[in-house]
Amino acid sequence: MKYNHFLKRFLCLLLICTTIFVMCSCMADDEDSETLIGSDSDSSSNMDITSSGTNITLSGEHSFRIVYSSAYKSQAQKIANKLISLDKNYVKGSDKYALVQDIKVPEDGTPEIVIGNTNREATTQAKKLVSGKTNHYSICITNTAIAIYAKAKEGIDEGVSAFIKKLSEKDGAVVYDNSKGDITGKYTVETKESTKETEKTQALPTEQTKTPAKTDVDGTALLNALKNAAGSKAYSIAVSTTDGIEVAKIRNLDPQNTYSVSKVYCVTAIGMLYDEGKINPMQDTIGDIFKEEIKAYGIDENKWKNVTVHDVLRHRAGYTEGGLLDIDADPGLMNEHNDFLKVVLNYKLSTYERDKPIEEFGNIANRKYTDAAYYLISRVVSKISGQKLDAYLKTRLFDVAGYSNYRTTVCPQGYPIGATQFYFKPDDMVKLGRIYVNGGTYNGKRIISQEWVNIVIKYSYELASGYNGYGKGGMRGQYLYVNFEHNIAVAWLSETDGATSALYDKLKNYLP
Repeated sequence: MKYNHFLKRFLCLLLICTTIFVMCSCMADDEDSETLIGSDSDSSSNMDITSSGTNITLSGEHSFRIVYSSAYKSQAQKIANKLISLDKNYVKGSDKYALVQDIKVPEDGTPEIVIGNTNREATTQAKKLVSGKTNHYSICITNTAIAIYAKAKEGIDEGVSAFIKKLSEKDGAVVYDNSKGDITGKYTVETKESTKETEKTQALPTEQTKTPAKTDVDGTALLNALKNAAGSKAYSIAVSTTDGIEVAKIRNLDPQNTYSVSKVYCVTAIGMLYDEGKINPMQDTIGDIFKEEIKAYGIDENKWKNVTVHDVLRHRAGYTEGGLLDIDADPGLMNEHNDFLKVVLNYKLSTYERDKPIEEFGNIANRKYTDAAYYLISRVVSKISGQKLDAYLKTRLFDVAGYSNYRTTVCPQGYPIGATQFYFKPDDMVKLGRIYVNGGTYNGKRIISQEWVNIVIKYSYELASGYNGYGKGGMRGQYLYVNFEHNIAVAWLSETDGATSALYDKLKNYLP
């Protein structure tokens, strides 16, 4: 009896001591913790991150691609396993936390892992934090991605371990511990409320998209400023004013993959069909347009009956996977699937609340940015017009605006991917921006209507508010930008995000 009584007292004392120790540890972590947030260029990301104090919460409603450089798959897998363990809604076998090897990095395997958006703004900032120190790692969170970077393998191992350790088992929050000097820089936290307010003040009323008579900015001076900001990290930059187009060659002027900027061309093709009276995006449904194909594939006819072209243009069709049909990250898809249309129509859709306001994108699961949506748009153009997307655009845009050298990648059945892999030179790419700035014309020739320009701006059909204008970015740092107030369009091409941060800052400061 005495032994049992002693044992109970001992266990109670042990429990009290353990509790005190844990509380003290948590308090120490709170005092030494520090959150780093950078700005990210791609507002159409498949990652939803909300900030609150020193916590960054990863929403379990979204998919996160985990992109790893060569030889670091095991570390990426550890992160995936941790996220899966915290996700109560995870379905075994799904690609919600897909691992993707980055084929763009050198074979020696630069030690980095990016979670979320494959645009490299987060990596760029993380590299700055390391500052070349071989004994440091850094973890940087932007609005759309998390990057873990180091100069050596040991650093990436330590960084991954620290990241996993800091994933709260309660809510998936990431808290940085700066007590050991692992993080060598700091960025300010931008809350969702301030971001929303910024978007509201930047938003240009659609009735004001008509441009002034002449560009009120020195195009040559802007081009030189952008070129200096980019350094050697971009391929080329083009600026279009009412006086013409000027181009700065940095490394070459060859056509480059414009990645997601290609989506703006899909939007433009839909606008042409709209102007011809052949389609009404608000009313026409995918179920009606592909009625025959849906029946042939054995798909429930009710699945797509309420999904409009408008829904697809805004990435609100109901797809649940951000990486679906992303051939830039997984070129092997071209060999895995013979019929891309069957893939995008047959994929499971979520029951989204599509009538929710656009301001609530970050708060509810009614939007999933995916290339599958814009492959579907490519096929919509072909189905309605009777021509494949590139052929349809050739006679109505490329020939009229004098595009000199371009190409696109097609699926196994010969249809352009649409969402990506339109290859353009900068002086051609910027012409599309000029068309929108002009209210739909190029050199006096009508390409799309002013009404369609207004619709695109109103509903953010890929051209979204940003940097005091409107723009669309690509995965590797491409960008198409229009500014109605100053009557100017800008385009740049790159294979790295290294230049984009400086270019964005320059645009924002140069065109207030």
